[in-house]
Amino acid sequence: MWPFKRKAPETRSMTIDEFLSLAGASNTKSGEHVSPSTAEGLPAVMNAVTVISEAVASMPCYLYRVQHQNGKESREWLSDHPVDYLLNECPNDCQTP
Repeated sequence: MWPFKRKAPETRSMTIDEFLSLAGASNTKSGEHVSPSTAEGLPAVMNAVTVISEAVASMPCYLYRVQHQNGKESREWLSDHPVDYLLNECPNDCQTP
């Protein structure tokens, strides 16, 4: 479509745990491989992830305009901007009444 362009495929660097597992080594004292998916299989880890993600999701999201004047930076809250409405009130008809 006109304003949208295909983005380049995302590339990520390897974590130290991923690198060590490819090399056949382990980064844990027990020697067991621990990945994000295996860690989330533990109830304590999954509950911690849930608590943190729900807390972040409940935080308000504000839209600001940053202005630089006389070497100072100031922010202006754009409460009447259409994007602020999308972020905080109604992203689409299916998700928010």
